Formats: sequence, C-alpha cells, structure tokens
Amino acid sequence: MAEKDKMAEKSKYLPTHIIESHYIPCGVDCFDGMEMRFYTDEKSIFSDFIIPASKHGWDNLVHGGMTSTILDEVMAWAAVYFTAQLVFTKTMTIDYLNPIHVETQIRAKSWIETIRNPREAVMSSDIYDLKGELCARGTGIYKLFPIKLARRLNLLTEKSLKRFERFIDACQHEEVD
Repeated sequence: MAEKDKMAEKSKYLPTHIIESHYIPCGVDCFDGMEMRFYTDEKSIFSDFIIPASKHGWDNLVHGGMTSTILDEVMAWAAVYFTAQLVFTKTMTIDYLNPIHVETQIRAKSWIETIRNPREAVMSSDIYDLKGELCARGTGIYKLFPIKLARRLNLLTEKSLKRFERFIDACQHEEVD
C-alpha cells in the first residue's frame, strides 16, 4: 500500500466530519465505527482503512452487510462530491469476488459512471485488499437533490442541511495537499 499511501498524500481530503461525527462508517466519534476518511484525485473518491474485528461474519471475514455498507458509503460520497448535491441510494448491486478479512487494510474506491439526468447518477465502486486484489464491486443509482429542493421537500433538518452546505463549501475551497 506504499504507492496507495503516496496517492492519499497527493489527494484532497474530504472533511466528511463536518456533516456528522457519530456516523457508523465514517464518524470519528462513533463507538466501534470504521472511521473511513475520504480523499479525491478528482477522478474518483477513495478511502484506505482497516475494518474492525467487530464487523466480522464467519470467523475473521468481513460480514457481507458491512461490505455493502462500505460500497454504498464510498459511492454516496463520490456522488455528493462530484455533483455537490444531497444524494440518496435508489438501487445497489454488489458482486462479492474474494474474501475480505477483518483487521486488514483495504481500499474502497468510487467514481461516476454516468449522470442519467439532473436527478440521477450511476455510480461504480471497488474494494481492494492490501495486495491490490479486487474483493468486491458495487454499482448503484443515486437520486440527486439540489440543496434548495432538499430544503423545500424537508428531506433533512435545517441543522443537517447547513452542515451539508458547509461540507460542500469546504470541498470547493480546500486546496490539494
């Protein structure tokens, strides 16, 4: 992962903690969360992290539901970042290709396949193990909501919408390290 570590160093950090710090996949204040951190190279979003042992299914393998959560999370953040809109998962499919072990480093990566229309994006995602082997692949369709529409439809509380706006603003004005 040394090459991947260099990639993170040259990429822009996405400050997802602005939105929610108690969120299971990426919240830094969530008991037994995964503390996913997201970066972008402006083509994709990625996160390198270690899945805690508590997220196991059989023995030392990651539970399939956790794998789907990781894929959904990285696709959703990619959709948010690249469209600057609030997103909700409409559909998602997953191919489980190779086992993923707990307490080992993985890389989750996502990118936009296509924007179908102003309200829908098709996303793709992959999970790789430490050796760079593809372990899981996901595709999803995400509903896109501009912040004004999300506010009008009362999709989130005003407090959450303001956090979302701060996140988008931070992403648009932060320099690549």
